[in-house]
Amino acid sequence: MQSAPAPARAPLFNLAEIPRGESSSLYAEFYAGDILSVHSDALIVSSFSGDYYPVPGSVLGAIADRFGLRYGAVRPDGTASVASNLHRFPTAPCAAFKELWVLEIKDISDQEPVTPGEIALAFSTLRQSIPQLVKSGASSISMPLFGTGYINLPVGEVVDQTIDLLQGWAHATPLLRTVRVFAQDLGKVAVLNLAINKRLGYHDQASAEGLLHAATAELRQKIASFGDEELAQELRMLVQLGTAPNPASCAVAVKGRRVAEVCTKRLFRQIKPDAQFPSKLAGLINEVEVFVKEKNQGWILNYLQLLRSVGNNEAHSSTRGVTLTDAAAVIVAAIRVAEFTTAADEQGSGMPKR
Repeated sequence: MQSAPAPARAPLFNLAEIPRGESSSLYAEFYAGDILSVHSDALIVSSFSGDYYPVPGSVLGAIADRFGLRYGAVRPDGTASVASNLHRFPTAPCAAFKELWVLEIKDISDQEPVTPGEIALAFSTLRQSIPQLVKSGASSISMPLFGTGYINLPVGEVVDQTIDLLQGWAHATPLLRTVRVFAQDLGKVAVLNLAINKRLGYHDQASAEGLLHAATAELRQKIASFGDEELAQELRMLVQLGTAPNPASCAVAVKGRRVAEVCTKRLFRQIKPDAQFPSKLAGLINEVEVFVKEKNQGWILNYLQLLRSVGNNEAHSSTRGVTLTDAAAVIVAAIRVAEFTTAADEQGSGMPKR
């Protein structure tokens, strides 16, 4: 197996949380660019039946270049088919995925252009096959935004079908935690964001975009000062969301709550090194409240509660009332919470144990 070169960058441009009752929510992450740049348990690629060659510019071509996995006109020995047009190819885990799934759109001998009906059939296969996709324990899936490449289907139509698929997956299996959807064309991000926000019922105020960009600029400058890599990665994704064309306040809100979860878990671990984490963010905040007040830093609780409440509103409310102004406040709160957590980590032994 040949070593993989540094992957191309794929910025996160939107994020949605799909609630499912008492179970943990399903997170839908939307990226622009290289589908191999972010690891998932399972990767779904599209192809024509009878044509699995590593064509330059295709995902199968990139897989061949980076990981040495090359295919031809026939499915390799050991292929497991869960539908007539969906197959798991035998592969060893690599930096981008553990399992490779190939979704056939149509036969290579059919010279007619791909039709919207054929894309709809592909979505139907994915909807029905989710039990098999996660059978071996996959909790994350990467997939392309089917139909927005050379087929050039209307963006709104593809977004509707994709979100319908993810909502169906969310209710079909609690094992699936994250689905990462990749758009290849960076130039379509602004249009995609508008379509995604419209489909989810989000409405933003463009006049507040400058405020959001100012807050995001401060965050970008400070990320290097937050030594914990998990926290820094969450903050980098928050920057990507805040600087995307037609930024989605909903996505910023959901990611801001995730920052609060990471920070409160780090604070909780300082106070109770061996205890189990509370299952809800509200419980985590309650656990760290005494420590925060002992340090005369009660103001940080306000920021934590802001991140929790705004994130919960976007995840669970049907009104979707968070604006770009609120998103700017989320980023400011994330900065302050990250600063406090980093300082607490550095003080370490000075924190009271309970």
